[in-house]
Amino acid sequence: MKLIQYKITKQFAKEKETPLAEFISLRDSELFIAAKSSDDESKSSKIIYRIYDHEKLLREYNKEKINIQIGRAQYAQGDLDLPHYFAEPFRVLSNRLYDASAVIAKFNTIDDAKIFIETKFAENKPDARTYYIFNDKQLIEQMDKSHIDLNKSQSQGGQGKENKQVFRPTPFNVAPRLGPSKWLVDEKDDDENQK
Repeated sequence: MKLIQYKITKQFAKEKETPLAEFISLRDSELFIAAKSSDDESKSSKIIYRIYDHEKLLREYNKEKINIQIGRAQYAQGDLDLPHYFAEPFRVLSNRLYDASAVIAKFNTIDDAKIFIETKFAENKPDARTYYIFNDKQLIEQMDKSHIDLNKSQSQGGQGKENKQVFRPTPFNVAPRLGPSKWLVDEKDDDENQK
């Protein structure tokens, strides 16, 4: 049985360090951080990522890019121990049937789990594997290379349509009424009141 050895935290510059994910492989954890960092750059977010090997700080990413005062890193500076249940509840497995020994990564959010799977497929390894995302022991999503390619083609095909705005006037009067029709003033009443 493989042990989950590598834990990743994230920290916005002035905020506290928070758990993000756990991995069996150091290579997988580095791939995930590279994908998250490039996504952060496109959003102009400045986030520090840290990899821990069990309880020991192994590497820090993006710290040198931040030129403002950084908040205290509670796990990196030894103020707190890393929690035992670090990244829950989403688990990525390479088997369809849930088996604790088949877990290759754990995440706090399903979006991060999907980002990890997309980076695994982007590695261009010859094995056409299918990955499964579980919430506790319940299968939530199955992802394979064709699923990723389909999502990318749909997002690229729909990009031109999203920006177009079309004005379609309605033939009906949709102005809100303020009360019963007695309350509305006719032009005759206005003319009589002015005389």
